Amino acid sequence: ILCNFHPHFMSRFFILNYLSINDIINKHDRQLFYQDILEFSGTYLNIILL
Repeated sequence: ILCNFHPHFMSRFFILNYLSINDIINKHDRQLFYQDILEFSGTYLNIILL
């Protein structure tokens, strides 16, 4: 249960933080942010599943 819960919780946490600073960053930075989140989520899931 924890293995399934943590990734979703982390994703929601980062999305909420992102939305709070959405007005500060421009479109290019926004794309880089999404790439970082996808990469982090992938590595985080790999660590949890191993």
